[in-house]
Amino acid sequence: MLKNKKGQITIFIIVGIVLISAIALFFVFNKQVGIGTTEKTEENPELFLESCIEDKVKEAIEFISL
Repeated sequence: MLKNKKGQITIFIIVGIVLISAIALFFVFNKQVGIGTTEKTEENPELFLESCIEDKVKEAIEFISL
């Protein structure tokens, strides 16, 4: 009975290590790939906001001018 419990504990430890490693690798590779907008917002947030709302502002101006 004790032998079975030791084997079960070993399997749980191995599964835990594999899960933690997979999560760590996901975050490491996720940061390396990254999205270009994240870097731009830190450098110049005004340009980021302008690029996001530019089309909607133009539409609103055209609608109001009519």
